[in-house]
Amino acid sequence: MSLLGIDLGTNSCKAVVFSIGGTPLATASYGYKIYSPQPGFVEIDANLFWEAVVRTVREVAAQTQDDPATALAFSTQGETMIAVDRDGMPIRPTFMNADNRGTAEIRELCGQISKEDLYQITGEPAHTMYGVSELMWFKKHEPELYRKAAKLVSCEDFLMMRLGFEPLCNYSSCCRTFMLDIRRRDWSDEILTASGLDREKLGTPVPSGTLVGRLSRETAELLGLHEGVAVVTGGHDCPCSAFGSGALSADTAADQAGSYEGITIPVVTPNTSREALAVSLNTYCHVLKDQYLSLALFPAGFATSWYLSELAAADYAAAQEAGVSVYDYLSAQVAALGSAPTDIFFMPHFVGACNPYNDVRSTGTVIGLTPHTTRHKLYKAIYEGIACEFRTVTSVLDEHAGHFSQVRINGGGGKARFSLELRAALAGKTMLQLQCDEAGCLGAAMLAGLASGVYASEEDAVKQAVHVITRVEPDPELAAHYESFYQAYSSIYPSLEALRVYNAR
Repeated sequence: MSLLGIDLGTNSCKAVVFSIGGTPLATASYGYKIYSPQPGFVEIDANLFWEAVVRTVREVAAQTQDDPATALAFSTQGETMIAVDRDGMPIRPTFMNADNRGTAEIRELCGQISKEDLYQITGEPAHTMYGVSELMWFKKHEPELYRKAAKLVSCEDFLMMRLGFEPLCNYSSCCRTFMLDIRRRDWSDEILTASGLDREKLGTPVPSGTLVGRLSRETAELLGLHEGVAVVTGGHDCPCSAFGSGALSADTAADQAGSYEGITIPVVTPNTSREALAVSLNTYCHVLKDQYLSLALFPAGFATSWYLSELAAADYAAAQEAGVSVYDYLSAQVAALGSAPTDIFFMPHFVGACNPYNDVRSTGTVIGLTPHTTRHKLYKAIYEGIACEFRTVTSVLDEHAGHFSQVRINGGGGKARFSLELRAALAGKTMLQLQCDEAGCLGAAMLAGLASGVYASEEDAVKQAVHVITRVEPDPELAAHYESFYQAYSSIYPSLEALRVYNAR
């Protein structure tokens, strides 16, 4: 018996079949490209999402014939909206989560309902990325297509329709449309009235872990699965990853260390105070029963990807000659630099600042270059900047969501030991590295297992399927080395307002 978790991301789809004990039995991924037809517009043909799901699921199904999946669930990107006909077929390109065409529309919404009241309803700061602004734009600029659309769905309810079911969508994903009342766990009549959007065109919000139905013979054959596989509602990628990391208690946060590094903590009562809004804290429905998730994040992996693509040609060659990965080679070069700060300040705001500033104008910034700066010092400085951002956002969560002492980390950004040591020292948190890098897929698979009776409870699922492989405690000596460094780093963003104004001309 095995479980299938599918992660439909912004740039690719991953499918992983797991044993009940959380061991990956087969993995497949398939990429797709989003495009921008004009500034502020970011789109994709949603048929590519379905094609990616079919391709990846068929591939992992073919590899697990001896232990076929009995249940599946999705972890999906948020904010993306898809206009479909009654058969679930797209009638126009998808509005992607990075689409910012709804700037005027979100201002209109905030003109009818204050930002403070919107925050009380949704738990999220108003922003153009959310689905409501894109749908308001759609109704205003493409009224005929809007009328033609049978449903306006996010990723999960789109996939449910393509699997042959009703457009059901888990609460956590519905929250990312900026239209769900997080306390009532239903669409907000106040927001729908102010936005002019029609409730009947939206999918039906349901809890994560809801058994939707079982695959028909025809759909199962298309996917390479057995007829009767249980289909279960999953979650938005951050809460799915948090569950797949095993972060169940209020004392433990989860860190999804990717292009964005999102740190989450489960909470019973959402904090929608003015103070929480001032630091742009996101609190919305969790995949865990009757719980919420507080989220703070920052851009991280964009900076390391930039280094690897633009500056690491010699590192790749040296790593190949040494017979090691480029990451292991670079970690060795960082170790040779010693534990002292580089005194190079690298602010990794490649796509803007998130918590607490929520400022899309902020850019990546390097301060402190000298003739003695080597590329390996710069590489270490990137991780020092990431660790400083990590301390900032964990402080936001500590103050506004609740204090926690340990962080379970997964993803490519959390693999290097020195990076874990920097995070632990600067933030004063114990870092727990997980065996499974695909916590989003694992969290979805665990939800599928819960709904199909494989696991007795959320705690039982974590006990069986989630495993810690490395524990890094805060080093007081390293923390002392970096205290003045962090204080200096914290002064950089406020001091650059004039440059942000200049660049925004």
